[in-house]
Amino acid sequence: MSILYAICAGDAVKFGVTGNSVESRLAEMQTGNAHELGIAAQYECRVLDAYEVERLVHEVLVQDRIRGEWFAPTKLVLRIIVLMRKGCLEEFLDPSIEMQKPIGEVSDG
Repeated sequence: MSILYAICAGDAVKFGVTGNSVESRLAEMQTGNAHELGIAAQYECRVLDAYEVERLVHEVLVQDRIRGEWFAPTKLVLRIIVLMRKGCLEEFLDPSIEMQKPIGEVSDG
């Protein structure tokens, strides 16, 4: 299973995918980085493939790209991080996805 992560370094946020733990990926990245890195969020995809979600995130954030997978911490970047933490990123990226509603919640349809 692959996990989408957001890792912060200075004034930049990296969105990527790892097949290992996010903590392991952080340790790998820290070795070659002068900035102190931190995990901003991690997201386990439930419908889409993690690499597809990563591609969609990068596409949505194209205006905020610094270089490669690194983005400036704009309001939209921070919103993506919040959505990752809340577990509803896929619905934001692809509104056609309807996640299972909690037990007891009634659909409008």
